[in-house]
Amino acid sequence: MPIDAWITTAVLVTTLGALFSGRVGPAPAMLASTASLYVLGVTDSREAFGGFSANAPWVIAGLYVIAGVVQQTGAMAGQVARLMPKNGSARRSLARLLTPVGLISALVANTPVVATLVPAITRWTNARGKHPGPYLMPLSFATILGGTLTVIGSSTNVAASGLLATAGHESIAMFELFPVAAPAVIVGLIYLVMATPRMLRTSHDIADDAVADMYTGRFVVRDEGLVGDVTAASLRDQITGVESIERNGAELQDDQIVSSGDVVIVVGPAVALIAAREALASRPVQEMGQRYFEAVVAPGSSHKGSMLGETATSTHVFARRLDRHYTP
Repeated sequence: MPIDAWITTAVLVTTLGALFSGRVGPAPAMLASTASLYVLGVTDSREAFGGFSANAPWVIAGLYVIAGVVQQTGAMAGQVARLMPKNGSARRSLARLLTPVGLISALVANTPVVATLVPAITRWTNARGKHPGPYLMPLSFATILGGTLTVIGSSTNVAASGLLATAGHESIAMFELFPVAAPAVIVGLIYLVMATPRMLRTSHDIADDAVADMYTGRFVVRDEGLVGDVTAASLRDQITGVESIERNGAELQDDQIVSSGDVVIVVGPAVALIAAREALASRPVQEMGQRYFEAVVAPGSSHKGSMLGETATSTHVFARRLDRHYTP
């Protein structure tokens, strides 16, 4: 095997090891490997950096900019409550959700679509005591299917079109894939709607394991996490688990505009806190001079049926309920 092949193998193994370790991000790792092959003379400048002159990377970058705007504004998440029925079977709910998601994914990158809708769907299922699993997995598959409808529906299609153009062939037209992909998408969506409720049937209510998995996080809003004028009510719709939004110790009303420096209190599973932190471009509040307690009210307690403000504890300290769980 020639020396260039040995060098390439060594660079690939090193790059994969760096990626598996998690200490280096994909972009720095790939840039370092490309530069290494160029410096060592394995590739020339055209082979190493010719990809930047192709249309595909710039088209993909533009799609992610558009998808990022959609994710930050919460334009799609706000429509979930309207799409999902208040009552009805799981198949009906999936049909109303997956059909528009498949169409949207033909024009918007898949990952941001899923990231935008997951909190809204989780909030919808929690409000009805349902497990989110049977809805989240079909959501991911529906976005993959929808991405095959157009050339910009997925980065793979864009890259394939660019390779065709580089090879001297005509690039793929916007809807050239549609006649072939549409039947597969229709069949795939029907299968997801019909088979998912049976295959992903949950044997327990989401409330059964809520106690062990609930966390509370306090986040400071930063300018990067706000796009335009966002009211407190709108922020609650966009982010799952928002318990309250405070400014200088006072809770904001629904019609008040959220601004940088406000504190958002989020209650929910760990994934909800992570999503809130990313959506707010925020950092957690490490020390607020407050303490948190968990209290159990027994069936025979004198506090049963009382408001929090009527309990003996609240007469000595200021107390706020962050979450509650009822066990029959």
